[in-house]
Amino acid sequence: MKYDEYNISQKEIRLLEELEDLIGDPLPIVKNINWDTYGIKIENGRITGLGLYSKNLTFLPDNFGDLVNLRELYLTNNQLTYLPNSIGKLSKLEILWIIDNRLITFNENICDLTNLRILWITECWIGNLPECLGNLRNLRIFNFNNNKPLSSLPKSFGNLINLEELHLRGNKFSSLPDFIGNLHLLRKINLQCNRITSIPENICNLKNLQALHLDVNELTSLPKEIGNLQNLKFLDAYGNKITFIPESIGKLKNLIRLDLDENLLKDIPDTLCNLINLKDLGLSANKLSFLPDDIGQLEQLRKLSLGLNKLFNLPESFWNLHNLEWLSIRNNKLELLPEEIQNLKKLHTLRIARNPLKSHPKSLKNLRNQGCDIDIS
Repeated sequence: MKYDEYNISQKEIRLLEELEDLIGDPLPIVKNINWDTYGIKIENGRITGLGLYSKNLTFLPDNFGDLVNLRELYLTNNQLTYLPNSIGKLSKLEILWIIDNRLITFNENICDLTNLRILWITECWIGNLPECLGNLRNLRIFNFNNNKPLSSLPKSFGNLINLEELHLRGNKFSSLPDFIGNLHLLRKINLQCNRITSIPENICNLKNLQALHLDVNELTSLPKEIGNLQNLKFLDAYGNKITFIPESIGKLKNLIRLDLDENLLKDIPDTLCNLINLKDLGLSANKLSFLPDDIGQLEQLRKLSLGLNKLFNLPESFWNLHNLEWLSIRNNKLELLPEEIQNLKKLHTLRIARNPLKSHPKSLKNLRNQGCDIDIS
């Protein structure tokens, strides 16, 4: 027997053999387990990891809970419609990773896995989460992306005080519960592609938050005190209906990327020019007719997207953005570009097409000679 040399228990051996019969393929022994692994990991005579990648499984054996030493379980790209109740016996499990299956219900026995650090169930069809979810107080990462019917979190979710990452992309949330603001260790929140119309103000209590992804929702504004998120590095909210940016945004001194493409902005606050570490600013497809006079203070900018607006001119300080590498000002109402455009010596991409330019500055030739790809057609 191939498992004899590892001193694995007879219960575990029977379970492994049953899995191999179901799959029709022997389970290799591997050193490391991740989401696309097929095999088992054995440490000191104990099965600590199992990956069943892409084996067309429709169910797991009822005695699956006999793998009592399992710490990592990956069930990617199968056809599972349910999990056996014995999964609740995997008391040492730290990572449960289920991607692209056909689960429609959340097995409440998962709530007994109090050592779980990562719960990753995506590309399924789970519409409701149980109150017992709050028992998983050691969770660090909760990923329920693309469970399309999911529209709410249980109240007990507020008990997950050790949570660092919350991923809810591609569901049907229209709002977030206030208790999100109590999960003070959160570093990343992904709410892309939902139906969210507003963000609770107390999300601004999350002092450790570094990334907030709000793209493709139905937001009309950002929280007034968003500037309290002093550690925020990435703020993405493209594809919403946002009409104004709070003045407090200027306090986000650690912000690296701000993406507000495809909104309804008519102006941006002067305080935005205080974001001295900003490298990527997206403001395309809005209704902007002017920019703050001091936009040139954003000296770290590498990428600036201003296409599809109503800009008539650019402030003098604009040409102080010496670190710009990518610039789009296409589809605006610009009639004039000054020779100072040659100050942007690091540009490798320039998009200025579809403006009513009366003439082109001679210095464009210098930029071309430096290797800049210029679209003026």
